[in-house]
Amino acid sequence: MSPFRYQQTPWDFECNYRHCCPHLQGLSTKWVFDEYQRSHDEHLEHWRVRDTQQEQLEKALGYIGKLEKENEELKAKLKALHQRQFKSNKKRKQQSSENSSNDKSATKKNKKRGAPKAHPGWHRRKPDHIDNTVIVPAPEVCPHCACTELTPVEELKDHLQEDIILQPRTHVINFRHRQAQCPKCRRNVIQVAEGELLNCHIGPTTKAAAIFLRYGLNLPYRKVK
Repeated sequence: MSPFRYQQTPWDFECNYRHCCPHLQGLSTKWVFDEYQRSHDEHLEHWRVRDTQQEQLEKALGYIGKLEKENEELKAKLKALHQRQFKSNKKRKQQSSENSSNDKSATKKNKKRGAPKAHPGWHRRKPDHIDNTVIVPAPEVCPHCACTELTPVEELKDHLQEDIILQPRTHVINFRHRQAQCPKCRRNVIQVAEGELLNCHIGPTTKAAAIFLRYGLNLPYRKVK
């Protein structure tokens, strides 16, 4: 047994290494003791923050579950409402078939869909007036092969385009094209004027208005017409 015993230091004892203790790897003993006393409070604060965050997380998970349940219910209602619009028309077909005679039903079954064979073609009505005529110069570059050796020709090509001026009234423009002959393509070529949709009898304003009525206001095609 060691003859030396640890004794309590006297009250006026002052250690020479209190600010740089070799047993604490050169740390100050006062700083280490202050940190030790603060560690308990910090430990309690960390647990308090953890409990608060855990409570918030449980509330958020509960709210998310509630929203997911409401979302599923709304999807089911929307699906049922959408399917309700497309009811089966079997009863209507049966009633119409019972009311119609056998001869008519037979002719309907044998008749092919579409217009009869060799029927006259359908064309858009030609405008009865021209509001404006635009002289389009002959192209300098062939739009088909990019050839630049074009020869101007005297023949003019008219392109009638009917558009809408939103008053509303129709506004017909006659694009009178000057043509040029392409030696590579061996045909007369023209260039597109500003505001012209080549080979289209409906102008850009009319097309934009029809698209807006159909997809912007959700009007059916028969009302857009």
